[in-house]
Amino acid sequence: MTGPDAAAPILIGCAHGTRDPAGRAVVRGLLDDIRAARPGLDVRAAFVDVQTPEIDEVVAGVPDGRAAVVVPLLLSAGFHVQVDIARAIRQRPGSVVAAPTVGPDKRLVGLLLDRLAEAGARAGDAVVLVPAGSSDARATAQADAMLREAWSGPPVVGFAAAGAPLAPEAVAVTEPLAPDARLVELVLDRYDAGVALLEGHPGAPGAPPSVSERDQGPSPGPRPRALPTTGVRQDGLMLTITLPYRRLVDALGADPGRVRAVEWDLVGPLDDEVAAAVDVVVAPYYMPDAGILDRLRALPRLKVVQLPSAGYEHALAHVPPGVIVCNARGVHDAGTAELAVGLVLASQRGIDAAVKDQLEGRWAPRTRESLADRRVMILGYGSIGTAIARRLAPFEIELVAVARTPRVQDGVVVRGMAEVPELLPTVDVVILIAPLTEETSGLVDATFLARMRDGALLVNMARGKIVDSDALLAEVSTGRLRAALDVTEPEPLPADHPLWHAPGVIITPHVAGNTWATDPRLLGLLRTQIARLDAGDRLLNVIERT
Repeated sequence: MTGPDAAAPILIGCAHGTRDPAGRAVVRGLLDDIRAARPGLDVRAAFVDVQTPEIDEVVAGVPDGRAAVVVPLLLSAGFHVQVDIARAIRQRPGSVVAAPTVGPDKRLVGLLLDRLAEAGARAGDAVVLVPAGSSDARATAQADAMLREAWSGPPVVGFAAAGAPLAPEAVAVTEPLAPDARLVELVLDRYDAGVALLEGHPGAPGAPPSVSERDQGPSPGPRPRALPTTGVRQDGLMLTITLPYRRLVDALGADPGRVRAVEWDLVGPLDDEVAAAVDVVVAPYYMPDAGILDRLRALPRLKVVQLPSAGYEHALAHVPPGVIVCNARGVHDAGTAELAVGLVLASQRGIDAAVKDQLEGRWAPRTRESLADRRVMILGYGSIGTAIARRLAPFEIELVAVARTPRVQDGVVVRGMAEVPELLPTVDVVILIAPLTEETSGLVDATFLARMRDGALLVNMARGKIVDSDALLAEVSTGRLRAALDVTEPEPLPADHPLWHAPGVIITPHVAGNTWATDPRLLGLLRTQIARLDAGDRLLNVIERT
């Protein structure tokens, strides 16, 4: 076999999260098959895990002036790693790079489904994809969602940790995929797509002149050239996105000519030139007045408003017609669930009273409620509700799940809203995490509270308007009920509001999602949304507007 062709772009295959030797060996075998199928092609592997120096090592191996194409090798390859590698190579003198496919794509999902069928899986089977080594959580979740959407019937399709015990009836397919000619063809097609993109890039070896150097003839305007899809609008123009905080702008990073990130909190001024070009606006985390969203009507190119919250009802009336609204479903699951469990424990075990005793130097042991063996209702069994349930499970509680639609979800019987009145007297803790709708506004009124058993705890992680504050104050003032509130009505809660000093009440100032984990998770969602905009795919978490 001849040596690598120095004129052809390098193929860099990303295998993110493949830490174990067996997984890496499978990937190396795949690369050998690629080399055999395309003699002379310079093929390199990027085994990259988060917070490792391996990105620098991969980039350092690309000579100045060389072109490269960065492609994912696996379904769960972290797309942000491809973006990081591509951006770093682009900064090298004379180097150009394309990343034609970022993250899981439908063709690879189709290949996996074919392999499942070959393994004997049928619609209705429990199917598990087992990564060889741990995988990037965000990319794994994205891949899992694509598999669930593609697999027909009602089975559980998902990921399991390598070596984890599987149900006897589960049909398992291991990733990385075993050597497969179809996968080799897929990777080379990705590579060829990247080479085609580079052919139009003025910095690529042997590339034709740039558009500005050509005779445009009677063309009505500049002809958009083909560009890598990492952060590029499909019309070939630069994507302009505003973010509310400088730290998010810096973390998202610049991608000159492709993505422009601008700081704008919707309150301060926005340069006229930027306003005329904005495609995506990311709203601030906390908006005491959703009316600031009315400024979006002055953005003529606006296509998408990305809310950083799971709630969205406060924004819809202010977003211009025709603009897509997405919420941040999943971003705040962990933070909100952590605080919900923390508030339940603080109230059940009297931690709030112990802190007051400590401030006064008083040693006052008391017998308190437990969390173990308590019946806990989670009213709102969506993404955050299920995250709360997972964290409560080790405390040996009895779960009562309630949602708008009754169903069986992952083995849990979810009750409908119509059953709430008869369930309330049977539970010790009620955690509210339902969205604010016409149905839930004022849901927790005097009648609702009166049906709760004596000594029960109400935890509101949802929206303040779901609870009648006066009715709640009447109950907690007598000591019959207790409450833990991350949200209130009104909000912010005035300093002289009696809830601040009511017995058995714990208040946190709407901080469930205010953790160090939030920014990285929001940035992961934003990178996914940018990639989907590039590919023309449906965005995640789109809110259907009537």
